[in-house]
Amino acid sequence: MLDISRLNTGRFEIFKEKTDLTKLLSNLAKENESQILAAHSTLVLKLENVELEVDPLRIEQVVNNLFSNAIKYAPSSTIEIGLKENVNSVMMWVKDTGPGISKEFQQKIFNRYEREKSLVAVEGLGLGLYISRQIIEAHGGEITLKSGPGIGATFYIIFNI
Repeated sequence: MLDISRLNTGRFEIFKEKTDLTKLLSNLAKENESQILAAHSTLVLKLENVELEVDPLRIEQVVNNLFSNAIKYAPSSTIEIGLKENVNSVMMWVKDTGPGISKEFQQKIFNRYEREKSLVAVEGLGLGLYISRQIIEAHGGEITLKSGPGIGATFYIIFNI
């Protein structure tokens, strides 16, 4: 809620520093290992060596949110974390092989307080993806979703370099 307050008042700040994204993502994977195992999921890492000027704590917040969502909404699936540097951009992704997200809900998923209504057993306020989008946009980046019923969900984060 503190992040929401800061976003509403324009006092949301990021503090960029050169960050080893490969190490950051590897460490987050290790930290979430017990939750992944408890959800009967499998983790696959596809990481290139990438360093980038970002706020590491905020990027960690975003990736933890995407991890958490994959674990909650797609238990017993394969969760893939990827990182790739292209000529003019860096792309990160979190992909699951769960039930996917309906086209209708994809239009609203990054809005405040939006949650998939059919999944009432899953706890949350519907703020994680909204805050994640704000963090990525504050870095000059973009977060998008590719999904469909039965094909899982892939969240892409793209930073222009």
